[in-house]
Amino acid sequence: MGEMTLSKKSEAELVQRSQNDMRAFSDLYDHYFPRVYKYVYYRVGSGK
Repeated sequence: MGEMTLSKKSEAELVQRSQNDMRAFSDLYDHYFPRVYKYVYYRVGSGK
């Protein structure tokens, strides 16, 4: 899965639109989830 790139303008527009548009929110979620997940996993571990 490749990581898409967002310009600051595109990101700001998506954030603004995501207030009322679930598709825009979904796009932001899909973009940032892998990065956030990796960070949390690194900090917390697998929990085993």
